[in-house]
Amino acid sequence: LNTCDENADCIDTQDSYTCQCYPGFVDVSSSANLQPGRVCTVQTTCPKQKTDLMFLIDGSGSIGSYVFKNEVLRFVKEFVELFDIGLDNTRVGLIQYSDQIRHEFDLSQFTDKASVVSALSQVQYLTGLTR
Repeated sequence: LNTCDENADCIDTQDSYTCQCYPGFVDVSSSANLQPGRVCTVQTTCPKQKTDLMFLIDGSGSIGSYVFKNEVLRFVKEFVELFDIGLDNTRVGLIQYSDQIRHEFDLSQFTDKASVVSALSQVQYLTGLTR
């Protein structure tokens, strides 16, 4: 019995098996801390139209620095990867809150995906309280 996603091939190996998502599906297993091929989702593309994405993220002490970095910021980065970033495509901004508010970057600050992802890597966890 294998644990491959229904949209994945089970490939026998010498000692066990591995799973590989079918063409047209994306392997998102690592997001759930699972081995490859356990969670396969339909590959989608985002619309080719101007879009503004403004993220409001919780930086309060109850989140914790590990979750903030490895779950919250990772989610934002993975979401941004789905879009064509640019002034005539998708613009991205980020605000972090706790008992204070910090505008990490505005919608017009970065004009390409690499710059947005780099800026996300520089975001520091606020800590503090939530009101």
